[in-house]
Amino acid sequence: MLKVINNNFNNIVRVYLAVSIFAYLIYLIAPLVSLIMNTQLYSFQRYLAVAGIGIIVYDLLFFRSGFKTKYAIFLYGLLVSAGISSVMAIEYGIKENLFDIIWLLIYIYIYYSYAERVGLEQVRKDIDFMYKHFLIIWFIAVAFSISTYLFNTSFRISANPYNSYLTRQGFMENRLFGIFMPLIISAMLSGILIIYGSMRYPKKKLIIFVNLVFFIHIILTGSRAALLSLMTVFALLIFYKVFTKYFLGKKTIYKIFMSSIISLALLGGLFLGTQILKTTLSYLPTFTVFKDNSMSFKSLLSKQPNLIVDGLENEGSESLKSHVNAEELLDRKDIDKSNISNGRLSIWGDYINMYKDISIFGLSPSNYSKYIHEHYQDLFIVQFIKSNHQDTYNVGGVYHPHNTYLMAYVTSGLVGLVCFTLVLLLMVRDTLARLFKKENAYLLLVTSILVFCLLNGLFDSIILFSNEIVTAISWIFLGLLAHILKEAK
Repeated sequence: MLKVINNNFNNIVRVYLAVSIFAYLIYLIAPLVSLIMNTQLYSFQRYLAVAGIGIIVYDLLFFRSGFKTKYAIFLYGLLVSAGISSVMAIEYGIKENLFDIIWLLIYIYIYYSYAERVGLEQVRKDIDFMYKHFLIIWFIAVAFSISTYLFNTSFRISANPYNSYLTRQGFMENRLFGIFMPLIISAMLSGILIIYGSMRYPKKKLIIFVNLVFFIHIILTGSRAALLSLMTVFALLIFYKVFTKYFLGKKTIYKIFMSSIISLALLGGLFLGTQILKTTLSYLPTFTVFKDNSMSFKSLLSKQPNLIVDGLENEGSESLKSHVNAEELLDRKDIDKSNISNGRLSIWGDYINMYKDISIFGLSPSNYSKYIHEHYQDLFIVQFIKSNHQDTYNVGGVYHPHNTYLMAYVTSGLVGLVCFTLVLLLMVRDTLARLFKKENAYLLLVTSILVFCLLNGLFDSIILFSNEIVTAISWIFLGLLAHILKEAK
């Protein structure tokens, strides 16, 4: 009887994860969000949270599998610390903190323990299934986004019923926003799909073509974090392959040196190739076929609801056909020698300087912004939002930490940061011991995707107290890695 219950429960969890990731994928495509923003579907996270709580309660009654996963004790330590900080910051409200804590619990208890519950083979089948089906949706969305670059078209769309801010879309400010929101998450998802496709199906020509399109998408977004993280992952893979396959019998220090030289050389070649591809791409919108049909493309877009296309008021102007400067088309204007970090150094500095306020348990998952808004009006993270996002400022918003590890510290204090860091360090230790003892292709794939996500985490808050598709993917793969390492013992 218990086995039947277990099988049915596994199927429920499987459907829950597939539906939630599909919902996150749809939520990443701004025009689709715009269509549902005034309906109950816009609040899908609430429904998924309720369903997630139901799954957790059911599991607690019969299996308690959420507590059996490797390293989970440290993750629950982070959760408890965030809970304590939420109680300490209760004067700023309960609802938003409760929402964030519930979702972190769901990510740990369901997403992270997913592999533990159903086993590696089933998880692999489920991920392959989701990859193949979601790949179609994402490819169509990316291809259309690239077309907005080719026709040099920018537009804005209303995709949030709670404020008047219009989401940037198309090719704007020398970056490809496409039809996605936010830009960095779309670039990250393309990177994840490139890694998975190239390692899981390395010889399929269709996957190679699709990956090339996704790589072009990353280049056009101007996301340095996604591009640098992707290149670093492939450099590390080259290092691993050279170290384990060549120079056998040589001293370890020699193998490390030669593997580093070869991987860096190939990384340099990849970087050079990327620059050549970027230069080539910058000339495509200057082609007559795209310039002459730019206005028709814009007119077609303007017929869509909740959407404002830039440049339609100048219809028929010849200047529109000749204003494209290929040499500067993909050079980001928000970055220069005086602001190479795009403001991140100022953001990180502001948060680090609040160490006395953050202390042991932090400032809570959501209310940290209201606390800072009240006590530190002169900081860059407050003034920037005040100057550029008045609606957000009016409700107590500040610039978020733009760093996953700093996010752990700010929201859950030293306790949360130590717990999260311990999980990652233990995973790194056990993964290296396993990989250099015996090659495991799937472990290498899982590790590569996590390295990509964690490297991106240096520049954005994407794993903790975030609700994006890459957040969900990160937690599934963290749990999958924990399961593989546990089985390897």
